[in-house]
Amino acid sequence: PSLTGSWHLEMIFPDATSIKLDLKLQQTGTSITGTVATATGENPVTGIIDGSNVTLTETVTGGSIVFKGKQVNANTMQGTVDAPPFGTGNWTAAR
Repeated sequence: PSLTGSWHLEMIFPDATSIKLDLKLQQTGTSITGTVATATGENPVTGIIDGSNVTLTETVTGGSIVFKGKQVNANTMQGTVDAPPFGTGNWTAAR
């Protein structure tokens, strides 16, 4: 199933920090583009899907946040996120 559409994204880090964001994606073939809405505006997202494996990179001031995981079903994705300065955590996204 296509990842195109709006997603509710949550990142949870080992110190129990939880960050919830809105993600909008457009999938063309295996390429993904989109935006993440943050408190300071929208950040661009690029990525790929290979089978059910998903990699998304959000460009932020001074670097990037990398999401790696799987499309569990048409309405759910989950995996791990590397998000300096928070470190490595888990993420889920649902429509």
